[in-house]
Amino acid sequence: MVLSQRKGFPAAGRSGGTARKVVAGKKVFVYAVRGQEADRFVLVFASHDEPGWEVPKGSIEPGESPSDAVFRELGEETGLSREHLSPVILLGTKPHLEEQQSFFVVRLRSNAPWAFENTTTGHGIDAGLVVRFRWLPIEPRLSELLVQGCGAMVDALIKAVFPTSQSAG
Repeated sequence: MVLSQRKGFPAAGRSGGTARKVVAGKKVFVYAVRGQEADRFVLVFASHDEPGWEVPKGSIEPGESPSDAVFRELGEETGLSREHLSPVILLGTKPHLEEQQSFFVVRLRSNAPWAFENTTTGHGIDAGLVVRFRWLPIEPRLSELLVQGCGAMVDALIKAVFPTSQSAG
Protein backbone atom coordinates (compact mmCIF):
# COMPACT_ATOMS: atom_id res chain seq x y z
CA MET A 1 0.00 0.00 0.00
CA VAL A 2 1.37 3.41 -0.84
CA LEU A 3 -0.19 5.40 1.96
CA SER A 4 -1.94 4.64 5.18
CA GLN A 5 -4.32 7.17 6.71
CA ARG A 6 -1.82 9.95 7.28
CA LYS A 7 -2.00 12.97 9.47
CA GLY A 8 -2.43 16.07 7.35
CA PHE A 9 -3.27 14.12 4.19
CA PRO A 10 -6.89 14.71 3.15
CA ALA A 11 -9.08 11.73 2.39
CA ALA A 12 -10.82 13.68 -0.39
CA GLY A 13 -10.06 12.36 -3.84
CA ARG A 14 -9.61 8.78 -2.72
CA SER A 15 -11.87 6.31 -4.40
CA GLY A 16 -12.78 4.67 -1.09
CA GLY A 17 -12.55 1.00 -1.98
CA THR A 18 -13.23 -1.72 0.51
CA ALA A 19 -10.66 -2.69 3.10
CA ARG A 20 -8.69 -5.93 2.56
CA LYS A 21 -7.69 -8.41 5.19
CA VAL A 22 -3.96 -8.57 5.79
CA VAL A 23 -1.71 -10.97 7.65
CA ALA A 24 -1.29 -9.24 11.00
CA GLY A 25 2.12 -7.73 11.43
CA LYS A 26 3.76 -8.80 8.17
CA LYS A 27 4.96 -6.19 5.66
CA VAL A 28 7.11 -6.22 2.55
CA PHE A 29 9.42 -3.37 1.51
CA VAL A 30 10.60 -3.43 -2.11
CA TYR A 31 13.84 -2.07 -3.51
CA ALA A 32 13.16 -2.11 -7.28
CA VAL A 33 16.49 -1.48 -9.03
CA ARG A 34 17.70 -0.68 -12.52
CA GLY A 35 21.03 0.02 -14.18
CA GLN A 36 24.34 -1.62 -14.96
CA GLU A 37 27.79 -1.78 -13.39
CA ALA A 38 28.43 1.25 -11.16
CA ASP A 39 25.26 3.08 -12.24
CA ARG A 40 22.43 1.46 -10.31
CA PHE A 41 19.26 3.16 -9.14
CA VAL A 42 16.34 2.39 -6.80
CA LEU A 43 12.69 3.36 -7.37
CA VAL A 44 11.26 5.81 -4.81
CA PHE A 45 8.38 8.22 -4.26
CA ALA A 46 8.06 11.34 -2.09
CA SER A 47 6.74 10.66 1.41
CA HIS A 48 3.53 12.38 2.48
CA ASP A 49 4.44 12.07 6.19
CA GLU A 50 7.90 13.51 6.51
CA PRO A 51 10.76 14.85 4.40
CA GLY A 52 12.33 12.08 2.38
CA TRP A 53 11.60 9.25 -0.01
CA GLU A 54 9.81 5.94 0.41
CA VAL A 55 10.01 2.64 -1.43
CA PRO A 56 6.96 0.59 -2.41
CA LYS A 57 5.70 -1.41 0.54
CA GLY A 58 2.61 -3.01 1.97
CA SER A 59 0.99 -5.76 3.96
CA ILE A 60 0.86 -9.43 3.08
CA GLU A 61 -2.67 -10.72 2.50
CA PRO A 62 -3.96 -14.03 3.94
CA GLY A 63 -2.69 -16.99 1.90
CA GLU A 64 -0.23 -14.81 -0.02
CA SER A 65 3.49 -15.56 -0.11
CA PRO A 66 5.89 -12.69 0.58
CA SER A 67 7.18 -12.80 -3.03
CA ASP A 68 3.62 -12.64 -4.38
CA ALA A 69 3.00 -9.65 -2.07
CA VAL A 70 6.09 -7.96 -3.54
CA PHE A 71 4.80 -8.29 -7.11
CA ARG A 72 1.24 -7.33 -6.14
CA GLU A 73 2.39 -4.20 -4.28
CA LEU A 74 4.67 -3.15 -7.15
CA GLY A 75 1.84 -3.65 -9.62
CA GLU A 76 -0.69 -1.73 -7.52
CA GLU A 77 1.63 1.14 -6.66
CA THR A 78 3.81 1.53 -9.75
CA GLY A 79 2.00 -0.22 -12.57
CA LEU A 80 5.11 -2.35 -13.24
CA SER A 81 4.10 -5.89 -14.11
CA ARG A 82 5.75 -9.10 -13.00
CA GLU A 83 7.06 -9.98 -16.46
CA HIS A 84 9.22 -6.83 -16.45
CA LEU A 85 10.92 -7.73 -13.15
CA SER A 86 13.51 -10.30 -12.09
CA PRO A 87 12.77 -12.88 -9.42
CA VAL A 88 12.56 -11.59 -5.86
CA ILE A 89 15.64 -11.70 -3.60
CA LEU A 90 15.15 -11.46 0.18
CA LEU A 91 17.66 -9.03 1.68
CA GLY A 92 16.60 -9.55 5.27
CA THR A 93 13.92 -9.17 7.89
CA LYS A 94 13.65 -7.11 11.04
CA PRO A 95 11.07 -6.64 13.76
CA HIS A 96 9.47 -3.22 14.12
CA LEU A 97 7.07 -2.70 17.02
CA GLU A 98 4.64 -5.58 16.59
CA GLU A 99 5.23 -6.31 12.93
CA GLN A 100 7.77 -8.29 10.95
CA GLN A 101 9.27 -6.28 8.07
CA SER A 102 10.81 -8.14 5.13
CA PHE A 103 13.00 -6.32 2.62
CA PHE A 104 13.30 -7.53 -0.97
CA VAL A 105 15.11 -6.50 -4.13
CA VAL A 106 13.88 -7.00 -7.70
CA ARG A 107 15.61 -5.85 -10.86
CA LEU A 108 13.84 -4.10 -13.69
CA ARG A 109 14.33 -6.14 -16.89
CA SER A 110 12.95 -3.55 -19.30
CA ASN A 111 13.08 0.20 -19.69
CA ALA A 112 10.90 2.43 -17.58
CA PRO A 113 10.78 6.23 -17.57
CA TRP A 114 13.19 7.96 -15.20
CA ALA A 115 10.22 9.75 -13.62
CA PHE A 116 6.58 8.74 -13.91
CA GLU A 117 3.18 8.92 -12.25
CA ASN A 118 0.88 6.06 -11.50
CA THR A 119 -2.65 5.91 -10.15
CA THR A 120 -2.71 3.18 -7.54
CA THR A 121 -5.02 0.23 -7.93
CA GLY A 122 -6.15 -2.34 -5.41
CA HIS A 123 -8.56 -1.89 -2.54
CA GLY A 124 -8.90 0.37 0.46
CA ILE A 125 -8.03 4.01 1.03
CA ASP A 126 -4.99 3.90 -1.26
CA ALA A 127 -6.93 3.04 -4.40
CA GLY A 128 -6.96 5.88 -6.90
CA LEU A 129 -4.07 7.89 -5.42
CA VAL A 130 -1.68 9.47 -7.91
CA VAL A 131 1.93 8.80 -6.90
CA ARG A 132 5.03 10.29 -8.55
CA PHE A 133 8.03 7.98 -8.85
CA ARG A 134 11.69 8.57 -9.69
CA TRP A 135 14.97 6.68 -9.52
CA LEU A 136 17.68 7.60 -7.00
CA PRO A 137 21.30 6.42 -7.20
CA ILE A 138 22.15 3.50 -4.95
CA GLU A 139 24.92 4.76 -2.68
CA PRO A 140 25.71 4.68 1.04
CA ARG A 141 23.93 7.99 1.75
CA LEU A 142 20.69 6.58 0.28
CA SER A 143 19.67 5.51 3.80
CA GLU A 144 19.75 9.21 4.83
CA LEU A 145 17.38 10.14 1.99
CA LEU A 146 14.79 7.47 2.75
CA VAL A 147 12.23 7.94 5.51
CA GLN A 148 12.65 5.96 8.71
CA GLY A 149 12.09 2.28 8.10
CA CYS A 150 12.54 2.34 4.32
CA GLY A 151 16.32 2.65 4.57
CA ALA A 152 16.77 -0.19 7.06
CA MET A 153 18.44 -2.53 4.58
CA VAL A 154 20.41 -0.12 2.36
CA ASP A 155 23.73 -1.75 3.34
CA ALA A 156 22.34 -5.16 2.31
CA LEU A 157 21.01 -3.62 -0.92
CA ILE A 158 24.43 -2.20 -1.76
CA LYS A 159 26.05 -5.58 -1.13
CA ALA A 160 23.42 -7.30 -3.32
CA VAL A 161 23.73 -4.96 -6.32
CA PHE A 162 27.45 -4.19 -6.00
CA PRO A 163 28.81 -7.52 -4.71
CA THR A 164 32.47 -6.45 -4.89
CA SER A 165 32.03 -3.07 -3.19
CA GLN A 166 31.97 -2.34 0.49
CA SER A 167 28.96 -0.76 2.18
CA ALA A 168 29.34 2.29 4.35
CA GLY A 169 29.14 1.50 7.99
